[in-house]
Amino acid sequence: IEELQISNASAIRWRAEEHHQHYDYVTARAVAYSDVILPQLIRLTKPWGKIILYKLLTTEEDELITKLATRHHLEILHRHIYTLPGDKDDIQRILYIFGK
Repeated sequence: IEELQISNASAIRWRAEEHHQHYDYVTARAVAYSDVILPQLIRLTKPWGKIILYKLLTTEEDELITKLATRHHLEILHRHIYTLPGDKDDIQRILYIFGK
């Protein structure tokens, strides 16, 4: 945020279960279980807010995310597949962007 000189944003580093405010955008990193974290992120997101979830790209995970989105009345607005620069293993990752 500082490097990009964004003046109307702030980052908060908390465990989701320890936080109780509502935000326009909510994200999580180092998430192992989508079915555990997604309901927590929904709870933290304003009614018009967006959820951004970083995951490794696998067929199984994508199927689970699709089912979870339906179960929790979320719309998957975008799936952005990418590989980190310099990643010698070319591991594909994905950003899921959900709308409520």
